[in-house]
Amino acid sequence: MTGRIRWEDEPEGYAVTSDGFIGPIGWRWRAFKIWNPDTRVDPRPFLTSDLPGWDRSQHHGTPNELKAEAERWLSEFVASLGAVFPDEPAGGLLAHAGPIRSALLNSAAAEGVGDSSRKMYFDAVAALDRELDAAKETGQ
Repeated sequence: MTGRIRWEDEPEGYAVTSDGFIGPIGWRWRAFKIWNPDTRVDPRPFLTSDLPGWDRSQHHGTPNELKAEAERWLSEFVASLGAVFPDEPAGGLLAHAGPIRSALLNSAAAEGVGDSSRKMYFDAVAALDRELDAAKETGQ
């Protein structure tokens, strides 16, 4: 499976061991976190999702298994919007940005979203719009 999530490890001692970012190059949206185990609850690391409307967590054995699970969740999320990931990217950013933009705007408008989260969603939409403008100029 193509790695659609960019993973960055956190320094040792942090509660989160890895952050998974999605989105076009030029902006980052942290959609997944792999947490260090809380041995009072479960001795294994666990994965959480910050995808709009997806309150999920998963206990597995290794960070690589959790990263594979995050890829599956991202594919399911995109499919829930009526889209799929092609085997090979086709159409560039212009062809794939619509569902992400819609999901971000829907999340920003959702009832109960705090001001800081709402700002994060609008900032992500603005960054995506800048990337779309640049892609249009270069014909991508």
